[in-house]
Amino acid sequence: MKKTVLVSLVAAGLMLGAGCQTASPVAEKNSVNGNRQAATPSAPVTNVAYAMEDVAKHATRQDCWTAIDGKVYDVTAAIDQHPGGAEGILKSCGVDGSGIFNGIKGGAGHPPKASESLQRYQVGYLK
Repeated sequence: MKKTVLVSLVAAGLMLGAGCQTASPVAEKNSVNGNRQAATPSAPVTNVAYAMEDVAKHATRQDCWTAIDGKVYDVTAAIDQHPGGAEGILKSCGVDGSGIFNGIKGGAGHPPKASESLQRYQVGYLK
């Protein structure tokens, strides 16, 4: 009986634990400058410096980077999830999107929740 209970508890713990695990961030070599960067949007790398010329090389729907307030973001994965529509992000691809991001809603900018969500896409900062 004790053995059955123990096995059941271990199995239940494994099943519960599987839902709580987070993927470890996998770094991949950046094709722009050879630095390591996050392969997942949930693992920001903030110590990599990029020039605007680097950001400009990522200006398509399939590869969209933007700079906002001195930080560089790979927002490719967010394009189709943007509450304001894909166009809101697409016009920021490859450019400094600070004015666009901060200037919506008559200059009021995005709500704090949007700024928090943006952080998971950070891949570095501007030189």
